[in-house]
Amino acid sequence: MAVLAAVLFPSISRADTLRLDGEAARDDIVPREGQVTAQVGSGVPFVAFGEIGYGFTDWLAIGALAVTTPFDAGFGLRPKISLWRSDSARLAVGSPFLYYPEASGRPFNEPWVAMNPTVSFELTLGNGIRAFGRAGIVAAACVETLTGEEDGAQDEGEFMGGTWNTFGLGLAIPLGSVGTLIADGQAVMDGLTIADSPWLGGPPTIVTLGLARTF
Repeated sequence: MAVLAAVLFPSISRADTLRLDGEAARDDIVPREGQVTAQVGSGVPFVAFGEIGYGFTDWLAIGALAVTTPFDAGFGLRPKISLWRSDSARLAVGSPFLYYPEASGRPFNEPWVAMNPTVSFELTLGNGIRAFGRAGIVAAACVETLTGEEDGAQDEGEFMGGTWNTFGLGLAIPLGSVGTLIADGQAVMDGLTIADSPWLGGPPTIVTLGLARTF
C-alpha cells in the first residue's frame, strides 16, 4: 500500500529547492499549477505502478493511477493537497482511490476497491534530500458490500472488507534533470501491532521505489 500508496499505495513531497533557470519551481511529486508529472515504480504489493499527475493549483494536484500486483490490476485517482508549507517543511494530505475489476489470484474473486489516505510531514535536508513521515489508514471492500448486493453472510474465503492504520517513513532524492527518486514504506497495523499476514494476500507492508519527473 502509498497503495497500498502509496499508493496505494504514495508519497507526497516538495521540490521548492529545484528551479530551472527562471521557470517556476519544479515539483516532481506534487506538480504546481499547470505542470504535469509522470511517475513509475515498483514495490510491495505493487509489481509495477504508473501515474500521470496534473497541478490544478499550487496546492492541489490530481493523478491518474494504474497499478498491478501479483494477483490483480487496478486503476483510479490520487488527489494530493498541500495544507501548509515553508521553505524547509510541508504538511500535506493525499490518497489513492483504486478500483480492481477482478481478483482471480486472491482467495476471493470479485471486484473490490481500496484507498490509503495519509497525512504527511516533510523536512528538507542537505543537498535537496527530503525526509517525510506519514500516518493514515488503508480501507478496502468488495463492491457488492458497498452497493448492498452482499447478503451480509461471509462465506469461507469471501472478502467483505477491512480497515487498518498505517505508519510510514520515506526519502525523496533529487537526481537533477533525471527527476526525483522516491523511496516510501508504510507498516500496515492493527492498532499498535502489525496486521496479520497475509494482508490482502501479501505481507502487511506498502513499500514503493519510484522515479518521478515533471515535464
